[in-house]
Amino acid sequence: MINQDIIIQATIPGIASFVTVYFLTPKIANFMRRRGIVGVDVHKESKVEIPEMCGLSIFLGLTVSLIILAIFSADVLKFLPFLLTLTLAAVVGVVDWFKPWGALQKIFLVALTSIPFILFGEYQSYPVLPFIGKLRLTIIYPLIFIPAFTTILGNTLNMVDVVNGSMVGVSTVSAIFLAITAIILGKVEVLPLYLSLTLTSYAFYIYNKYPAKVFAGDVGSLTLGVAFALTGIIGGLEVLTLIIFIPSLINSLLIVSSLGGFKERREIKDRPTILLKGELLSSSLSLKAPVTLTRIIVAETPLKEFEIAKIIIILHVFSGFLAILTAIFMVG
Repeated sequence: MINQDIIIQATIPGIASFVTVYFLTPKIANFMRRRGIVGVDVHKESKVEIPEMCGLSIFLGLTVSLIILAIFSADVLKFLPFLLTLTLAAVVGVVDWFKPWGALQKIFLVALTSIPFILFGEYQSYPVLPFIGKLRLTIIYPLIFIPAFTTILGNTLNMVDVVNGSMVGVSTVSAIFLAITAIILGKVEVLPLYLSLTLTSYAFYIYNKYPAKVFAGDVGSLTLGVAFALTGIIGGLEVLTLIIFIPSLINSLLIVSSLGGFKERREIKDRPTILLKGELLSSSLSLKAPVTLTRIIVAETPLKEFEIAKIIIILHVFSGFLAILTAIFMVG
């Protein structure tokens, strides 16, 4: 049951996170541009330079919401493990810009960020599977599942950040659908977190949508991915989280399998798409180029960047409805 207190506790942190991201993103962008921390928008004919690492505002927005939630909570330290893990994920993303990690290094480091949450976080080692029920994973859950779940979602969101607005657009709709599944299953304690994720992502989407004025960078995608993982764990929504991110997970599997293993973006010489006149994107003919969700989307017909982002987001809307149906079956 959603009472007035729940609504207040969900709304205030969410609004605070939105305001934080909305007002800080342009300031961070100006700071990054002045210091030459920029990336080339390869999907534009002008090859315009866009401020990088602006996803710091995403981290700061979620930090503000977690602090407010801690103030509302009877246990002020309740959200500290969450915040510590989020901070470590952001640090991994920031350091990666200045001293790039190898692909396996990044996977390992993102997994390690979950240590504060494993040691001090609030979670149950009994994930619920649809049609099966609870699994008792007392040892496997904290030692294997949590770090694996964290690094999978962190890197999956990173891999779907391929066109303007795609990553934060996916995050926005995914958080909305996960909030709905939480309501269906009576997991109202995670509603404030999902509302914060929704509004944080949307505030950044305003600046990152086509044509992008800012890039999130790894600091943004890793922060959001880890936040989704931890929120899913707290609410016992691990399976539903994976269902909602099915298109992104498929994208990751396609990339890894087509490259014959894990590789950093900088190591990939042949791009999966090629830029045509009119800023249309078409599928690459190179056999060495990775197979990606974007490459499949434009295989038949070249599309504009914003059209690709729209399709990627819509695919997650479909998987969101699948998650809702799954949640309804779990209640029944």
